[in-house]
Amino acid sequence: MRFATMTMTILLAIVLLITGCSKDEQKPAETAQTADGEINVVITNAVIDSFIRVFPEVQEVVEVHRSELEQHSSGSPVDEVKTNEIMEEIEAEMAEQGLNQDWFFAVYQKIITAGMYMNSVRQAESLQPENIQMRIDQMEDLLQSGEVPPEQRAEFQNQLAQLTATKQQVIEAKAQLQELKANIDDPATPEEEKPQMQMMIQQLEQVFNPGAQLPEGITQSELEVLNANMQRIIATLEQYSPQQPPSMPQPTASS
Repeated sequence: MRFATMTMTILLAIVLLITGCSKDEQKPAETAQTADGEINVVITNAVIDSFIRVFPEVQEVVEVHRSELEQHSSGSPVDEVKTNEIMEEIEAEMAEQGLNQDWFFAVYQKIITAGMYMNSVRQAESLQPENIQMRIDQMEDLLQSGEVPPEQRAEFQNQLAQLTATKQQVIEAKAQLQELKANIDDPATPEEEKPQMQMMIQQLEQVFNPGAQLPEGITQSELEVLNANMQRIIATLEQYSPQQPPSMPQPTASS
């Protein structure tokens, strides 16, 4: 296992509070190794069931080292070395109990990746001008209804102004995206300008249309399974994690 990579990814989630494993005898048939020797787990309902079933066992093992992991979570070179040493201890303890850390981490990494993808899709939906306008209309209705207390009207009006400005910025950014797409295909555009234009197009597409490309390493069928089971996963994280788990999305209407 590459401990440096593992440490970096889990710190982005919850500072290594839910590193994990699965019983070897429970390792699903969907598990395989990639060409470089890393575990790849195809996410199915059975895999999610196994993940949820062993999660309490994972927490019980990791909780012993939780405070020490938190003390060395700054990301400094010294703390990274110490964190890797702690992770080696955890892996050894799990192996003694017949637990497979690699399998659990492979599944958990896909859950986090899919969760970030779903959140980006939802955020992109909220940035559509028509959805922003809907929120503007709702706030205007509230202000005109007299239901907003006088002491809160200034705050509401400030939020309304921010939404209006955001809508205009989104409209302008979308127009810029269309212009960039047209210009990059224009034979008159100098070749040396096209790499920069392509980078800007990719950045804007990621903001406004993140669902156009699936997250790396996850198939459409896996995404559908994760979307369907996300509430179960969130409930498990909330029940057994010693601290609040990372922000996870609501299931989307379709993924």
